[in-house]
Amino acid sequence: MRTTVLFVIIGAGLGHLTRGLAIATQITKLNKNCNIIFFTTNANANIIEKFHYQYYYLPNRSLLSQTMKAPEYNAYMKNILIGIMEKHQTDYFVFDGAFPYPCIVGSMRHRTMYNIWIKREGDRQGFDDAAIIAYKKYFDCIIIPEELGQKEYREYLTKEKLVPPILLIDNKDVRDGIRHRFSITSKEKVWYVQLGRANRDIKSGLLNRIIHTILNIEDSYIVLGESIDGPCIEMEHPRIWNHKNYPNSHMFSEVDFAITTAGYNITHELAYYNIPAILVPDLFVVKDDQRARGLRIEDIGGAITLTDYSQIERAISHLMEKELEMKNKLEDYHLVNGAQQAAEIILGIG
Repeated sequence: MRTTVLFVIIGAGLGHLTRGLAIATQITKLNKNCNIIFFTTNANANIIEKFHYQYYYLPNRSLLSQTMKAPEYNAYMKNILIGIMEKHQTDYFVFDGAFPYPCIVGSMRHRTMYNIWIKREGDRQGFDDAAIIAYKKYFDCIIIPEELGQKEYREYLTKEKLVPPILLIDNKDVRDGIRHRFSITSKEKVWYVQLGRANRDIKSGLLNRIIHTILNIEDSYIVLGESIDGPCIEMEHPRIWNHKNYPNSHMFSEVDFAITTAGYNITHELAYYNIPAILVPDLFVVKDDQRARGLRIEDIGGAITLTDYSQIERAISHLMEKELEMKNKLEDYHLVNGAQQAAEIILGIG
């Protein structure tokens, strides 16, 4: 009988959805007879089509209705999830989100199946509160992707399983072809720059300084990464290419340096490809402790964490001086992709 895995992805950012797609890809490799279904509230749900999985999309409450109250929305989501589970005879319920709301837990309890929570840590102190801890009892397994450079971990429950960082791209030889397309030689340097969609007004001055500094460096080119759900950045120059695609990590095997935010996915993707980076933590993100993540990667010698924007020129200069040393530090760390291990844990529960 065909096994069905339902991924329930709750969250506005691409991090949750990307992890789900990474694990689903590995599950399909391990069990070609597995039926993968997605349910998500992410507005970028259409990217699931690239991976040829069936999906259901429910807009966030604010997009669905201006008058709908939270209890009504939760009941609506619960009924939809129950309908999906019954239609597809779900065997595994894989949840990726910061908090398993009552509608999630309520739908899980409606059917006998294996329930798994993909729970990324790295939050600011105080967020793993009593409410979250209480909901852990409803899951058969909680898979926790590790943080690069994190040495101390809390004491875990038996059902909690640590895996290496979960990445969508699992082939370092994958190439976007950007060097060939724009006739960039191996001696010329490609910089990947993406400061994220958040706080664009605050960071716009920083972005202009970064671009100006790099363009003043001989034989340097810029790939300006843009969020697929954000506005376009208008920047025209023969050595600048705007890139709005998913996932951007397709091009990382051809990138020499990066200047990005310190989000979970992007930092671990850069480390996987041994790319020295300047990490600009988004200090306005409520839960994710990007500053701590950036400093951990800086401690192992793979990045520079920038919080004082006035030091950006010095940071770029330092990054170029230490290029080989930083690449070697990242390579010595031997970062592996935890997506396959997560897939094995999920299928092994049954």
